[in-house]
Amino acid sequence: MPWESVRQFLLNTELWQKVVAGVIAGVLLLVIGALVKRGRPPALPGSEVKTAWSDSPAQGASGSGITQTLALDRSQGKVTINVEPGATANITIVDYQDGVVNSENPLVKELFVEARGYYRSGDFTRAIDRFERCLELEKNHERRGALNIQIGNCYSEQARYLKAAEFYGAGLREARQAGDAEGRASANVGIGNTYLRSPASDGPTRGQNVRAAVEHYRQALQVFLKDEYPVQYAMTQNNLGAAYGNLAAATAEERAENVKKAVACYRAALEIYKKDEYPVDYAMTQNNLGVAYSDLPAATAEERAENIKQAVGCYQAALEIRKKDEYPVQYATTQNNLGNAYRDLPAATAEERAENIKKAVDCYLAALEIYKKDEYPVQYAATQNNLGNAYSDLPAVSAEERAENVRQAVACYRAALEIYKKDEYPQDYCVTAQNIGMTLTGIDNDEACRWLQEAYSLRQYLPEQGKELEESMEEAGCAM
Repeated sequence: MPWESVRQFLLNTELWQKVVAGVIAGVLLLVIGALVKRGRPPALPGSEVKTAWSDSPAQGASGSGITQTLALDRSQGKVTINVEPGATANITIVDYQDGVVNSENPLVKELFVEARGYYRSGDFTRAIDRFERCLELEKNHERRGALNIQIGNCYSEQARYLKAAEFYGAGLREARQAGDAEGRASANVGIGNTYLRSPASDGPTRGQNVRAAVEHYRQALQVFLKDEYPVQYAMTQNNLGAAYGNLAAATAEERAENVKKAVACYRAALEIYKKDEYPVDYAMTQNNLGVAYSDLPAATAEERAENIKQAVGCYQAALEIRKKDEYPVQYATTQNNLGNAYRDLPAATAEERAENIKKAVDCYLAALEIYKKDEYPVQYAATQNNLGNAYSDLPAVSAEERAENVRQAVACYRAALEIYKKDEYPQDYCVTAQNIGMTLTGIDNDEACRWLQEAYSLRQYLPEQGKELEESMEEAGCAM
């Protein structure tokens, strides 16, 4: 795809992004994987709604983990919100330097070292300034390509995707002029990341973005071969897996095929990302693989159970590295994802189902030890919604126990609504209102109707939920 097309496409995206910046700001965190999850993958009819995004940036051998995503998933009527990828996983930035520090110009070397220090400390504005000063002085095309990629990385970390795309494109041109295959592949990864992370104004545009990301990652893998560039190969396979996981599908069969490709990519990455050698990247990819298994459509209940068991195993493997004290945000994200998986895990008996839901409750509570309301408000709200779903699902042996579970569920939903204001997060507000209404149906139908009607009034934010909402309202005896 010609670079000018890439640039023009992202220009259009940038315009829309400015219009909806208030909404996007609430969705993006620091890095995928699962907000609220109240059911199964989106491809399965009749499932709940789930919102997912990935973790905060995590330093690893191949760069920093990137996050972003909002995805809805429906199952068993109730709506779930995830704080890790159910539709978007963690992706990584390629850290291509190509010996700039060895430039013949001593001032370039000095400025480059300063820039790298600012980048590592998260001061991307100063890093950009130093990298651009290097670019003014450096004449070598190969090193200029690397500098452009470094600047693109800074803008990408700032979520300024149009600017990132401009510099990745310049890096690609310099690398081509220099005959630098590694630089060309690195720039393609950067462009792929930009496509994957950029907001889109509608579904078709988002689909074009993700397909473009897939194509750029594939181009990069023509250079980043497993035996020659093992770390870059693993990084690009991970990112390609995230793209396949986000790829729109017209049918359940196509969706299954896309997710299977994502699973294959993550497994390819794990051939390099061994636990002892690349622990952070290993944990990130295990988490992403868990999300893919959770999203994988299944033809039978047995197949679905096996997929969820695989997801549980992946999340548990990730938590062997993502310790609460060392990687608190990633720990919380994976705990939330694990809670979602336990809620989805099929059970042969009521006792086994109760045990799974109790494990889910424990996972969400563990996540909330990190996701404090004042520090991570959106993640806090999403996890409270998920916890409410778990309490609502929790089997009870007596009417009193059921009443307590419902009380706990409603309290969690109300906690979520302290963040999910109707005018700021209408979609999440609608989801949570629907959950309250469905939980109270048959217990307090007047209150249930109030919340279901509130959700129904915002059904344009969840167009696929309209029929389900009508059925819930009919069950509760609500007027429409």
